[in-house]
Amino acid sequence: MSRNPPTSGGGGMPEWVLHRPEEPLPGWHGNHLIDLSARLDKPDTAWVTDLTVMATRRVATVQVRYAGEVINLSVPPGGLVTVPHAIRHVHDSAEFRGFDASGGLIAVTQYRPLTDDDRMRKWPDPSLWTS
Repeated sequence: MSRNPPTSGGGGMPEWVLHRPEEPLPGWHGNHLIDLSARLDKPDTAWVTDLTVMATRRVATVQVRYAGEVINLSVPPGGLVTVPHAIRHVHDSAEFRGFDASGGLIAVTQYRPLTDDDRMRKWPDPSLWTS
């Protein structure tokens, strides 16, 4: 009998991720990046989050800042950028910075994998909140 690692996840991706927009969609509130991060997994001994954004066609590079690290990624043709990362501290917050082809900053959005509500419910694992 195999045991799958404990996992948790949000809903599926919205249909529009199949069609990278030229400009922000109405629900993006004028931002050229939209945060789609929503998943936590525990594949081994540490909890891992996905840091995911969708970028408009104006964004050429996304910089991901999380847990003291900075990662610069070229945006692929589909516009979806995702980085798996271990959760090192329950208060860590990700910042995504979008740059156009000339290197100008045109978008910023943030994501916090764990929230105060998660802390109150001691979700996804009580030991995460005591370490």
